[in-house]
Amino acid sequence: MIVPKKRTALLVNRLMIALKEALEEEEERQRNEKNAKTPRVFGVGSLYSEDVRTGKKVSFSVSQYSESIFESCRLGIVSTRQYIDGFTAHDFNLKKAVAVITLPDNMVRAYDGKCPINMKKINNLRQLSRYIPEANLNFFNHIMEWPTTNEDSDD
Repeated sequence: MIVPKKRTALLVNRLMIALKEALEEEEERQRNEKNAKTPRVFGVGSLYSEDVRTGKKVSFSVSQYSESIFESCRLGIVSTRQYIDGFTAHDFNLKKAVAVITLPDNMVRAYDGKCPINMKKINNLRQLSRYIPEANLNFFNHIMEWPTTNEDSDD
């Protein structure tokens, strides 16, 4: 079947318009999904949206979470996950969101030099050296030069 050039141009034009509309609808759907997942802030210090009931609020306990995320774009908010890269995340507000943390000036070093590594661990690391990417070999070789010890311990 041979289609005249005018008709072909018309079909291509309609196809392009339909494709553009489909892309716009998909972008709108993605924006709506993103807005639905982002909690709305009600007042200062509150991050609970309207649909979170009192019985469903989560209390903060450091030992329950394997991953804690602090971001400079969300000052005063800690995002936590029970498992690293887990599906469910909980956001908590810090009491002092912009508090300045000052470290003590008279810090004492725990060790005078490099802490020695058990020789058995160094030998295990040497066996793994063939699996380490070239980009990280300098760091790996630097660790292999650390002082060692032959003491047996639980570490």
